[in-house]
Amino acid sequence: MIYSHDLMKRIAISVMTGILCITTVTGCAGSGQTSVTPGASADDQNVSDNVGAEGSGQTADMGSAETTVGKTEVEQTYFPELPTEKVQAPIYVQKIDGLSEDFIRGMDISSLLVEEDSGVKFYDAEGNEQDLFKLLADAGINCIRVRVWVDPFDADGHGYGGGNCTAETAAVLGARAAAYGIDTCVDFHYSDFWADPNKQMCPKAWEGMNLTDKKNALYDYTLDSLWTIIKAGAHVSMVQVGNETNHGVA
Repeated sequence: MIYSHDLMKRIAISVMTGILCITTVTGCAGSGQTSVTPGASADDQNVSDNVGAEGSGQTADMGSAETTVGKTEVEQTYFPELPTEKVQAPIYVQKIDGLSEDFIRGMDISSLLVEEDSGVKFYDAEGNEQDLFKLLADAGINCIRVRVWVDPFDADGHGYGGGNCTAETAAVLGARAAAYGIDTCVDFHYSDFWADPNKQMCPKAWEGMNLTDKKNALYDYTLDSLWTIIKAGAHVSMVQVGNETNHGVA
C-alpha cells in the first residue's frame, strides 16, 4: 500500500504519542485524559486522541483523513495559584553606592496602565499598597522608558497587546512619573506593534506611501507625539528613534 505524505506524518505523530503514553508515569490509556502534541494540527491531534483511547477498545480509521471515534472534548482553564503572604523575590539587586546624580537608573513601564486596569496592585516592603512611581522613586529610579506605537489596534478597536502603547499612553505615564521627579525616555517604534531586528513593519497609516511622504509622516508623527507627551507634564530627557533598527525603520 502507498501512503500519502500527510497520512505518514499523522501515523508518525500517533506512534510518538503512543510511546509517550507508555513511558509516562500515569500513562494515557484508560486514564480518561487526552494527550496533546505541541505544534500538531487539528487533524494530527484527532489521531493522537484516538491512540490515547486505545486502551478502551476504541479504534480509528487510519486510512481516512478524518477520525471516526475516540474524539474527546476537554475544556481546560488556567487558574494560577496566588500567594497568600509575602514571598522572597528570587532576584535582589544590591544598591551601588557612589553613583553620580545624573547616572541613569531606569526601567520600562509601558504596560503599567493595562496592568492597573486588570487589577494589578503594588506594595512596599511593609506590605502597604503604593503607587508604583513612588516605589520607583524611593528605590532610586530616575528615568522610565515608554514604548510608543502608531496605532496598536485592529479595525474593531481591539488592542494588539503588550500594553497597547500610544503617545497618549506615554503622556499619562510620563506625567505621573514627573510628579515624583522621574524623567521619561520615549521609545518610538514607528510601527503599530513591536519592532525588532526581524520585524520592522510599516504602520497601517503609512502603507503605500513613497519615501518622501513616509519621511514627512514620520516627522509629523514624532513632533505631534512629543508635544502630546510634553504638554501632559512629562519630563522628556531622551528620545529613542526606532527600536532595534538593524534592518531599517517602518
